[in-house]
Amino acid sequence: MKKKLDPEFYYFSIPGTNLGDKPGKIYDSREIGLRKSFKILFDLAACGDYKPALSDILKYSELFLIFVSYRERYYFYTRAKHFGFDAPDIATVEEDARQLDLLQPIMSNYRLVTKLKSIGSLLADGKLDAARKITFSSSYISCGKGKVDD
Repeated sequence: MKKKLDPEFYYFSIPGTNLGDKPGKIYDSREIGLRKSFKILFDLAACGDYKPALSDILKYSELFLIFVSYRERYYFYTRAKHFGFDAPDIATVEEDARQLDLLQPIMSNYRLVTKLKSIGSLLADGKLDAARKITFSSSYISCGKGKVDD
């Protein structure tokens, strides 16, 4: 039988931040609320294309208050540009990914730049669901993967 998480022992880190992630630590209700709020913010921006949430993520990222993966940065920056927001250039993400790929072993099956190009192509073709699937498949962002808080 799967044990339901007790809110008093909520141990998820705040998505996209360096806060939390302390298994066994008891958090107060304000911290739990903050964690859930960040989760909702990311889900709204990623899964719902909610412009104010995307704008908030860009602002928090600029202030180094949140951290997201290369794939997520690429997705958020591309969507922000689509909506006419002032967002960092995706070329910076591609260059960072290229440098990371150079550090990986030659035989690696996983090339980050290839994933970014796939995401870019899908977004350009208007295939948001497919782009989200690649971008957020190993992420805390749900986009239909199921609830994490149950």
